[in-house]
Amino acid sequence: MWTPTPPGRAAARIYLRQVGSKTGVVAKLPLAWSELVSLAETKMGFMQRPLRFFLDTGDEIDEDGLGLVKANEAIYVSGGGDDWAPPGESTADRTSDSTSDALAMLHSKPAQRHRTVFALANLSHHLQRERGTSCTWLASGRSIPNFKTLLVQIRPEVDAALKRVVRPEAQQWFDQIVALIATERHAVDAAPNSIAGRTGEAGAFYATLRGYSEVISLVLEEAAVAVESESSSAAATATFVQFSRLKETQATERGFLSGALALPAAQLDSIPNRAFADLVVCVHQAKIHETSLQEMLQPYVADAATPCMQWRLQPHACSGGCNPTQQKAAHPCPCSRGGCPTR
Repeated sequence: MWTPTPPGRAAARIYLRQVGSKTGVVAKLPLAWSELVSLAETKMGFMQRPLRFFLDTGDEIDEDGLGLVKANEAIYVSGGGDDWAPPGESTADRTSDSTSDALAMLHSKPAQRHRTVFALANLSHHLQRERGTSCTWLASGRSIPNFKTLLVQIRPEVDAALKRVVRPEAQQWFDQIVALIATERHAVDAAPNSIAGRTGEAGAFYATLRGYSEVISLVLEEAAVAVESESSSAAATATFVQFSRLKETQATERGFLSGALALPAAQLDSIPNRAFADLVVCVHQAKIHETSLQEMLQPYVADAATPCMQWRLQPHACSGGCNPTQQKAAHPCPCSRGGCPTR
């Protein structure tokens, strides 16, 4: 049976609110950063991704500053995505702009949407390369010069891919992506242990992995918007987006494993526990995307196989010397020899 807490012994509490909101949930004052992150995810529904926390004053707090948070203070949470706005500022206008951008995308010409999807997928690919290289570089304690050289080569390629996704109707989204990439690059280039929440090789590489993953997630979400109104005749584009999502889960796994393998042996125990939980979720998502992709590809596979099946089952008149009454199965499939001359 529940027993009320005696007067004077009530736990210190805080008020968790999404950035831009005036109300939220009440929670026990966390004693550790992991508790605060867990509260945001379980009580407010934030998915596992880099979260940012702010005070009423608009100042951002990090793990080192958590001890300065007092009871009955409001902490504003941002997932670093579309919900971001300074505390006290309504997100209504931003949401309206985001909706307008999405409608503009959906009503653009199909060919333009297809080009946009391919450009976004290309950007995600180059970001995956920059993420994996950055993670390995940081995890090694910046001791593998080849990765630094590779990073210098990859960043201009990311910048070039960025230029190909610039669209007037999505300027706000583009500015957000540019700012997030700049934040991650600043953290990678900063002196070791100078960025809060990114101390030690393990902490630095894992935070970078999550940071870039958030950027790539936003890029692929933008690609998904482009195919939401596609008809079945343009299903290939939707399939391409699904493939890009599958590719991202595998690239995330590769980024984590590359970083883990580059860590000094003494740092392996410093990998955050949630990193392994994130890896399990990522593997599970990969299976989901793979199954979905197989279902989407099934009609294409069936269509591709139909000519072969018809060739084996129907009479065949061939100027290449085949007997029209001869069983087709005795001959190689025309698909393997470039097609029958009379077909």
